[in-house]
Amino acid sequence: MKKSTQVYATIWIIVLMLFGASITSVTSGNGSIRFMGAKMNMAQGSSYQLYKINDSLAFEIQQNHISVVSYEKTSGLYSFAGDYQHTPVDAPGSVFIVSADFQKDDYVYTNFPMGRTSIVNIKTGETVGKLINADTMGSDGKPVDASQLPEYRQRGLVFGDQYKLTNAKIMTQYPALNTYNDNLFTVQLAFGLIFVLLTLGGIPLGIAQMRQKRAA
Repeated sequence: MKKSTQVYATIWIIVLMLFGASITSVTSGNGSIRFMGAKMNMAQGSSYQLYKINDSLAFEIQQNHISVVSYEKTSGLYSFAGDYQHTPVDAPGSVFIVSADFQKDDYVYTNFPMGRTSIVNIKTGETVGKLINADTMGSDGKPVDASQLPEYRQRGLVFGDQYKLTNAKIMTQYPALNTYNDNLFTVQLAFGLIFVLLTLGGIPLGIAQMRQKRAA
């Protein structure tokens, strides 16, 4: 009985340490768990990274795709896997440029303005919504030249290479936010559940050991 209790306690401690390591990895921001010299990288999957523009807007980079999104603080258990997440696209007042392609001065804009938002002024918060759709495309069925749209021309928005947004440019000019990670949350949830089950399972084992000592 004593040996089995020691083994059980050892497993409990290891799971507790792994659970703690998964939580610590959130503050490191490297998407990996380190334990006893070993490193477990978290698969990125559908994860994304946010880069702060201001207190309500951020660039979202997912692989090589750049968007502009509204973001918010995580809450409850989700905060264990990151401090910030993008707000739901359909949330009231949210901003979402599907493909943020260019930035000139305070304006970030797309060269294919068919999404929910086409232009956003990251200083004033001004947004311009969808500008073209299937009914307003060119007569040849191809997308119109966005630079010729009045909303672009009156703001002087052009598509020169010097204004093109890239991952490197964003990572250099904007601070990274501690972004919520789905995969990390799943791992934490699994470790947490195992820890709770082991803790509950250890109660009858401890009671049985106490009774055995009294009987002896």
